[in-house]
Amino acid sequence: MNPAIAPNNLEADAHFERLLKHEDNVSNLLAFLAALDPEPLAQLLGIPAAGLQVRRETNLTGKNGRSDFIVWNEDAARAIVELKVAAVEHGDQLSRYEAWADEHSIQGELPVQCLVVDLLAFDYGTTERWQRKTLSEIACLWDASPNDQARLLASSMRRVFDNWEAQLDYPIGAASSTVVATMAVKRASTSLLNSPWKEAQHPDLTRLTAFTDSGGNPATYHFIPFPNQSPNCWLSLDIRAGKSGKSSNSWAFRMGVDVDRGQRPLDEAKDEAWNLAQQLQPYLDFESFHAYLESTAHNELAKTLQGGGVGTGFQKQGTGHLGSGFYQDGGLRLASQFCLDAAKVSPNDLTLLMQCAFDYLHSSALDSARPPS
Repeated sequence: MNPAIAPNNLEADAHFERLLKHEDNVSNLLAFLAALDPEPLAQLLGIPAAGLQVRRETNLTGKNGRSDFIVWNEDAARAIVELKVAAVEHGDQLSRYEAWADEHSIQGELPVQCLVVDLLAFDYGTTERWQRKTLSEIACLWDASPNDQARLLASSMRRVFDNWEAQLDYPIGAASSTVVATMAVKRASTSLLNSPWKEAQHPDLTRLTAFTDSGGNPATYHFIPFPNQSPNCWLSLDIRAGKSGKSSNSWAFRMGVDVDRGQRPLDEAKDEAWNLAQQLQPYLDFESFHAYLESTAHNELAKTLQGGGVGTGFQKQGTGHLGSGFYQDGGLRLASQFCLDAAKVSPNDLTLLMQCAFDYLHSSALDSARPPS
């Protein structure tokens, strides 16, 4: 058992955390807490508690979307709150909410406040207008509530949130919930993008904003430019949790190339991806990358990986993209695939492994373009 999981009524917490996995449920419970005792939320926002109301799933005007909840007082909006349990911002969602807050701020009064709340106080790249709070920080507002029901409910929520956060210091495979695994991927990715390594080695490193795949499983996708190629060409790294029915500790670790189609014909973009993947293929096998990790004194990281497919990182000949053994997404992302043992990898380990993989891919791409001596 993960030692980060508190022993206080584990069975009850396990049932409750299934409820808290869903953002709608968390929003509804926080609205319920505010109805039982509005004072803690009012103090946070610096507004009177009398007349405070929380309105859930409010349709905002125009194209601004639907908010998680808005705090009202004296028939005026006082705060707009966006809750994220394991999700991320959808497009320009927070910018649209901020525009709505600006429209509904009353001149001469405290402007409509903007809060984004998640497990880690993640930086969504918002303006200074947005306050970042953790779920635990919000729940603990009711620690001293005179309302017994509010105090006990908030305490139960906080215990689950604190347990989730504590588990992020342990191997991802020991997580008690897919929420924790998704947040672990989110933490590893954020650490990667905010690291001195990125600024020094790969300042153009980018990622997809989603932290789950199309099936809702934890995943992360990162890219750096393929050296000496067009701006449409990338070296790619994507890491995905095991699919349903497979071991939760067996994750897919894919390294390869990715090509943006842009405005050109699809076949032309696929041809470019194929040519670059063929050029890089000798470097994408398991033994080569495993040897690189060992040669750079990352032996423990090397132990977290096993060769996927037929043991080399490729599928057997005659399968995969054009029978090459490549794993592929639409013919534009071609890669080898290894098995990552999530039971041996913490978020910090995952960050370091991604750094090693991109250093290896970049040097391999340069080597692959040199003419044979």
